[in-house]
Amino acid sequence: MYLLFLLAVLSVKLVVQRSSLDLLDTLPIAVVVQNNGPAAQTIRFTHPVEYAIELRTVDGSTIWSSAVALPPGQAKFPLHARTFAPGSTTLAVYDWNELLRDATSPPAGNYTLRVRLATEKPIAESSVRVTFAHPLSPSALAGLHAGEEYTLAGTLDAQRAAISDERGSATLAQRLFAAPPAVPVFVRGYVVEKNGTRSFSVERWATPNAQPTSAR
Repeated sequence: MYLLFLLAVLSVKLVVQRSSLDLLDTLPIAVVVQNNGPAAQTIRFTHPVEYAIELRTVDGSTIWSSAVALPPGQAKFPLHARTFAPGSTTLAVYDWNELLRDATSPPAGNYTLRVRLATEKPIAESSVRVTFAHPLSPSALAGLHAGEEYTLAGTLDAQRAAISDERGSATLAQRLFAAPPAVPVFVRGYVVEKNGTRSFSVERWATPNAQPTSAR
């Protein structure tokens, strides 16, 4: 009976400021506990990290989780409790860099973010839909606004000084020595315009995840 009461009164939800965003952008994800009852409720947690956020494809496959694997031999932690007043309480804000555990980027498409709490008794979970927009072609550089952030997709040349696809290329403001040449890559940065010449300054980069994800 008490379990049914908890499921009716307490729930957890995700709050994101945007549901459509560029690849390699940063996404703040708020984990919010909702107490719909008239009195404070206490939850006991089984793990020091009290929540886990998962990224799932449209077929339900989990391709990323904020949860960290436990060290060998450390399967249990002492229970600890939190008390939640009536209304909404922000448990945490997770700043996700939109990279998977292997430091690759998910491909563009539709996904579901889902949150669960590491509680002794189950609490109603929730999810939100998010869409990662297709990155731009390097050929779009001439029409982009200087100083604004964008994500481009293409391959780097041997000198790692330009990124290109079948439509065209864009010169990089600095050589991207850390990235591999001649393989697909996403780059996040902004347009630099100097003396009438445009280039792209890269702040972050990643290779796309090679595993099929049914993300469309």
